[in-house]
Order: sequence, then structure tokens, then C-alpha cells
Amino acid sequence: MKLKFVTTGNFWIDNGLVGLHDAIKERYPEAILTLKANGFEANLSIGQLEELKEEAIKALTTETKNEGWYYDKAKGIFERYRKRNWKRFSQFFLKQIGPSSKEEIDKRDSKFRSLSLQAQAAGLKLYGEKKKYVPLAPLRFDLKISFAMEPGNRVCDFCGQKRLKTVEEASRTQFPFLVGKGKLATFYSHHGVSYKICPLCSLATLYGISQALLYNIGGNIGTFFLPYDPDFRELRYFHRIYLDHLKTEVPPEQEQFRNFITKVRTNYLNETFLALIYDIYTYTVKAAREAERKRIFSKSFYGFRGLESGQKITYESLNEYSRLEATFGFFDKFDENIRKISEGGWDFRGIFRDFQIRLQSGGVDTLCREKLAGRILHFDYLEDIVEDFLFSSGERIPFLDIFVETYIKEVEGMDEKIVKLTRGFGYAIGSKASESKTKSPLYDIRNSKNLDEFLRQLNQIQFAFEIQVPETLIREVSDENWERYKSLVSIFAMNTFLG
Repeated sequence: MKLKFVTTGNFWIDNGLVGLHDAIKERYPEAILTLKANGFEANLSIGQLEELKEEAIKALTTETKNEGWYYDKAKGIFERYRKRNWKRFSQFFLKQIGPSSKEEIDKRDSKFRSLSLQAQAAGLKLYGEKKKYVPLAPLRFDLKISFAMEPGNRVCDFCGQKRLKTVEEASRTQFPFLVGKGKLATFYSHHGVSYKICPLCSLATLYGISQALLYNIGGNIGTFFLPYDPDFRELRYFHRIYLDHLKTEVPPEQEQFRNFITKVRTNYLNETFLALIYDIYTYTVKAAREAERKRIFSKSFYGFRGLESGQKITYESLNEYSRLEATFGFFDKFDENIRKISEGGWDFRGIFRDFQIRLQSGGVDTLCREKLAGRILHFDYLEDIVEDFLFSSGERIPFLDIFVETYIKEVEGMDEKIVKLTRGFGYAIGSKASESKTKSPLYDIRNSKNLDEFLRQLNQIQFAFEIQVPETLIREVSDENWERYKSLVSIFAMNTFLG
């Protein structure tokens, strides 16, 4: 039968449609009829839809070391098998185990003694306490999707097609960001108390997890990312050309926990995404033609975290990252500037990696880097974050001046003369402080609470270190900008002192 798989405008389901399209193309190459901006059409039977569902579930599960058993009635013997479990990343979305075929046996039944002895001889024990039962098939995973495609006028709340006699109530298994029915009725009253989902959208959600999702799992926390483009063909192109490459670099033994590797060890959402997007940049965008770059810039990304506590999963920090052009423009300019003074292959990743504090346990604290990444991704001021890191970590960062200068000129739009002025003055203070082996004046500048106090500290340093405070700095500083000027002077001074 001819089926329409229509884009929904929902990043979760539309990415799943990409995975589903490619699975259909690989398994049933003649089934794809059309590929359009709003989805695709395919000629599939209900049996083939069931097979596609089973294939997705198999991709989401893995064989474990645990052994199970069942009674094969046809053969009249007990069979052993390896149990399966959800892969680690899929446990953040799917924890339903389908029912296994089983037969209860009354202890008074003559059949009970026979099977009990047979099981005992095989080293097995029948399940159950008061009532014994025998599994008649391997325990299998299943997510119930009814592919009864009878025509009707029920509407799918995701793809909007009026095409089915029945639709199912969507659950968090199909769309993890659903709120409870009470909240849904309160905040989205036009939807009543539930969302309805058609079987084709429901099937797509499985392929979104198994084929499209970028994931990185650490302990009970997972970070997840999905690209988005309203044009289905462009979304599929981005997956195939760029994201599939990232997945090929992951060793098979790590596939349960991550399907992309960043060159920077990360713990939080923003820092992981910035490391990810820089890897995409270095692989593709630096050498891409201008037309290809513009094609990439039309994309956005969604990212979120999942927190696991027992059987409960909480999703938080759903962010949209949509200004790739500006982000990549900053990468371009920084790498261009760093190449002018370094021939050692230093790049943005080297600077970004250094924003971490080593812990006695052997781990690293990357909270400061997470804050820095959030500022960069949202094109916000970052001087205070950098200042706080240098003073709290006591670690010098090579080429930090290039990073800060590039960012505040290219992103924040600060006058280049002021940047050079604060850098030169900061160098002078840091050098004098290093020579005298005292950094208390650096803390005095950093801890200034207002403009008057900042100017007073500069005046004291002028006499203590015998350096002249630039007249331009005194003239340009004001109540509106003194904190940024103070942070810049502190950054350049402390990084010089630590060097």
C-alpha cells in the first residue's frame, strides 16, 4: 500500500523519518516512490512495517552475558539462549520489555512433575512460587504499534494527516518531552489531555533513537543532540555527509555509550556541543566551498540532557543552537589569527581544552568551561568567566590573549584600540608582579567593586610598579564599561604573571 511519511516540524520525529527512510531504502530498495522537501512516499505492506519495527528494536538492544531458557513445545525440550537488554543509550528512552509467551502449570497436573524433572535434569528451575510457569519463547523486547491502516478522519497531532480510523495516545516512549496529562491540559488546552500519534510517526520515533541521535553517556547522565532543517532532503543530506562520518570513528565496544568522540573531555551540555560542532567544522567546513558552507549554515541543532535515577528519567536543558554561521565565522578568524604566531597546529580546541580544573581524584572540573561554552554559543560577554577561571585555577592558558582578542573584536565588537590598550597595560602589570613575586595587586584590581575603586587600584599600581596608566584608558572607562575593562586588564595581567 502507498504510504505518506510527512515531516512534522518536530525535530525528534523528523530526524526519525531520516533514519526510517534509509532503513526502507536499504531493506526494500524498490519501495521508495518519492523524496520531497516535506517527506517521502513508500509502497509497504503491514508485514514490512512490522519487520522495520523489529529491525529498529534489534538495533536498540544488545546481547548480554546472562542466560535464559524456554520450553520448545514442538521439540519437547528446554532451550537456552542469551538474554538481550536495551543498549545503554536507549535506556534513557525505552525501558519496556514485551511479554514473553508462557504457560502456567498446575502443580496437580501430571504434566508438572514431568516438566519439573526434565527441567531439573537440565539444571533449570521452573519460574514462580505459588503458581509455576514455563516460558515458551525467548524473552523479547517489543513496543506495541498498531499498523491497522484503516482509513478514517482521526488526526495525528504530529504530522497532521487525517487518514486513520484510529490513532494511539502518545507516550514519553515515543516523544520524551511530553508533560503529564494534568500539565498538558493546563498549558495546552486545545490538545485536551493527550497527544495522538499515528503508527508511521510512532515508527519514526524508534529510528530517531537508533539511527539519527548523537549521544554521549557518562554514568547516569546522557547528553543528546539532533540536527534540524525544515527541508527533509537537506536534513537527510546533513546526516549522510557530515554526521555519519563522526559515528565511524567510534570503536565498537564504546557504541553503547557514545556514537561520536570529541577531542575534549566534557561533562555538560554546552561544552559538549561546542566540542562537537568544532569537530564538524574541522572535518568539513574549513575546506568547504562557499555554497556548501551556506548549505550547512541553514541547519540548527537541538541538545538536551537526560538524568537517570532508578527507573525514572528526567530531561533538562533543552537548547536550540541555530547560529552556526556566526559560530563558524569565529572559528575561522581565531584559527587564522593563531596560525600567524604558532606553527605547532594549535587551534581553538587547544584553548578550549585548558578551561578545566584538575581534581585530586584524577578527574576534572569543567563547570567553568560549560559556562564559557554557553556564552560563546549565545554570543554573550565572556570576560568575567575567563577572569574567574584564571584566578581560581592558577593555571596559565597559552595563546589566551589571541582567543580573548579575537572574540571581543569579532563577536562583541569592541574597538580594537581598546583591546590592544588593555592587553598592553595588563602585560606590563603582570610582568612587574612576576618580577616582584607578588600578585596581591592583581587581586586588588580584580576585586574592585565600582569604577572609583578600580581607578584607585590603578593609581596605586602606578606607583608600586612604576608604570604609567594609559591616559586613553582613563578617558574611555565609564560606569557602563568599567567592569569589562577591569576584567580585560585582570585577564592579561594574571595570565602573564602565571606564564
